Order: sequence, then C-alpha cells, then structure tokens
Amino acid sequence: MVKRMIIMLVGLGAVFGALFGFQIFKDRLIKQVLGDYLSAPVTISATPAIAQTWTPSLSAVGSLVAVQGVDVSAETSGLVQSIHFESGQEVKQGQLLVQQDDDVEQGDLLNYQAQLNLAQTTYRRNQDLILRKIISQSDFDQSSATLKQAEAAVARVKGLIDIKKIQAPFSGRLGIRQVNLGQYLAPGGVVANLQTLRPIYVNFSLPERYLEQVTLNQPFTIKVEGHPNDTFTGKVTAISAQIDEQTRTLAIQGTLPNTDLNLYPGMFASVNLLLPQQQNIVTVPQTAIASALYGDSVFMVEPDPDPPKDTGTDGKSPKSGPTFIVNRRYVTVGEQRGNQVAITKGLKVGEQVVTSGQLKLKNGARVLIDNSVKLDSLASGKED
Repeated sequence: MVKRMIIMLVGLGAVFGALFGFQIFKDRLIKQVLGDYLSAPVTISATPAIAQTWTPSLSAVGSLVAVQGVDVSAETSGLVQSIHFESGQEVKQGQLLVQQDDDVEQGDLLNYQAQLNLAQTTYRRNQDLILRKIISQSDFDQSSATLKQAEAAVARVKGLIDIKKIQAPFSGRLGIRQVNLGQYLAPGGVVANLQTLRPIYVNFSLPERYLEQVTLNQPFTIKVEGHPNDTFTGKVTAISAQIDEQTRTLAIQGTLPNTDLNLYPGMFASVNLLLPQQQNIVTVPQTAIASALYGDSVFMVEPDPDPPKDTGTDGKSPKSGPTFIVNRRYVTVGEQRGNQVAITKGLKVGEQVVTSGQLKLKNGARVLIDNSVKLDSLASGKED
C-alpha cells in the first residue's frame, strides 16, 4: 500500500514538474521574443538645433489715418454755378473746386467800389484844403472815416465773393463728388472729401509695460487685408505724453511713405514694432516640440553605446545605417517664427533632436534616422 502511494506521488511530481518546466520555458521564450521586438530600432527624422539672428517685435492692431483729411464744404449759402473737379481726382492746394453764384455780391462790389472812389477823391481834396486851412479839422476827419468805411465795405464784399469760390485747402485726393450743378448749398454743405494719402499715419497702442521699449524713429511694419502679400515699413513719429487711465495703454503714431498709394485712411492694420536684433537664438523645428501640461520637451538623439549584435564591427548595418539612443529633455520654449521655435533654456546649438516619430519613443529607445520624411507631411499628421 505504501509502495503504491510512493509511486503515485512520484508520478504526480513528475507531471507537475513537467508542467512547471514548460511554463517557465514558455515565459522565457515570450520574454525573449518581446525583448527582440522592443529592441528593434524605430525610424525617425532628426535635425540639429541651429543658431539664428532674430529681430523681435511687439504686435499691435492699428488704424490708418490721413496726415490731413477734411470734408470740403461751403462757408456760405448759394447755388452751384460750376464744378471744376471729378470724383477721385488729385488736386493741388488752392485749386478751384466749385463756384457758387455770386451775381449779387458782384453787384454790391460795383456799388461799394464807386463809393470808395468818391471817398478817395474827397479825402485827397480835403488833404489839400486842410493844409491851406480852408476846412476844419472835423471835416477832414469825417472824410478820412468815410474813406475807411468804403474800403472796409469793398473788402467785405470781396471776401464774400472769395468764399463763393470753394477751393482745395491742401493737396490730396478727392473722394466722391457730392454736389450737382444748380444745387443749393447751405453753409456747411459738403462738396467732397479730401485726403492726403502720401504720407499716411497709423495709430496704435501698446500696454504700458512696453513704455521703455518704444522710441522715436523706431521702425515698424504693417500688413493690411487689402494687400495680404505685401509688408509696409514706417517709423514711429509721435508718442503720447500720457498713459490712458482707462486702458493703461500708450498711444503711438507712425508714418509710412505710401509712395504707391496702396494704403487708405480707415484701413485696419496689423502692426509689428521692431526691437533690437537678438543674435545666436537657439531654434528647432516646431515639430520637435512635445507639449504637455507638465511642460514642453524634446527627444535628444545620442550615440548608441551598445549597437545591435547583427550589425558590423563599426556599429553600422548595411541596410539601415547607424543606430542611436533617444532621451526626453524638458526645455523652455520662446517665440515662434514660421516653422522655427526659439529654445531659451535646455538646449545647445548642434544638439540633435527628433522631428518626427515621437509617439513611438520612450527614454532609452533605439532609433534609426531617416530624414527623407518631409516636415510638411508630418505637420499634417502624416508620416512615411
């Protein structure tokens, strides 16, 4: 009985031993296969960090305004007798735009001119008589006063005639004509809008914290929706003498030459106020940056200290090329210009970073570099 029990226990032990041995063998085999799979290099693209010279800027929004702009209007009432301009015409200062009917004033001028002539004759005669003491001093004073009154009356009528001639107060471009022949113009009635377009102002504001960075003659550039492919350059010509108490902003005015007359008053402008150049800015492509709640990082590419065994003695595979190791490094990101991002801390010029394939990487992962992958396809979420 005991002998049978011993034989049974030995048999059970052999069976369980075989089962445990097979399980251990299977686990080791799986671990080896996974190890070989995980150690297979990942294909990525990479590029070294480079140093660039950037011109930083302060961004703002502004409005274009004319150096001089006004609605040309009538000073006195009258009918439009003649029109001497066309809509959109370039005019010179003093150029006649509209002639109002001045027949009544011309008649008054003849009347007052005749009175002036008589007053002048009387005054000259009395000058001779007063020297010979034939007339009294009061009679001479009366003739002198009459002469001055006649001169004033003539000057007044000539002034009325002059303001019936509506002229351009300065050189510029007229807008759309707003009068017609025979139209009655009341005082203040608009004839046309007149704007000086060359040069032109842009008004914009910046927060008060930038006060020390703004100076006269500081260059700036603007872009407008009417010419999306063009950039216009000007200089700061005026800075407000106070900070706005409501918005805590500093008002700034710049001047642009506008030689091609592409800019119009009232346009919306995106302004970039240029600051002194910054040299040796460390930059990398934007695709190299991995952003997360706990910070921005890049994967650094470093030489592989332990190349795969199936490569040659020099660590190179005939088909895939040299292998590298990647490790995550946290960096401080600065300004972005197009596809390039400035790194203010954590990276040096010449250090190589991964620009595509980051989702497949972890610290210590082995990689192969293939820079035939295009950055524009990576930016759209596609990889070769």
